[in-house]
Amino acid sequence: TSSLLVNGRKATYEPGKTDFEIEVTLEQGENLISLQAVDAEGNTSKKTFLKVYSFKKAEEPKDEPENQNPDLP
Repeated sequence: TSSLLVNGRKATYEPGKTDFEIEVTLEQGENLISLQAVDAEGNTSKKTFLKVYSFKKAEEPKDEPENQNPDLP
């Protein structure tokens, strides 16, 4: 494999290494990412699709302010 296309964009690759790198923006919920290998002659593999799910992180409960009036419960 000479290059890797992720959603049609070329991922970065350093010769001699075995990994590719690209940043993909995820929407909340299901995201379909396409992957396609390209060799040095320009031949392409069949596209592979990867489903990735992104969920909004639950918010931390906010601390309630302390009662400033000692006469109130």
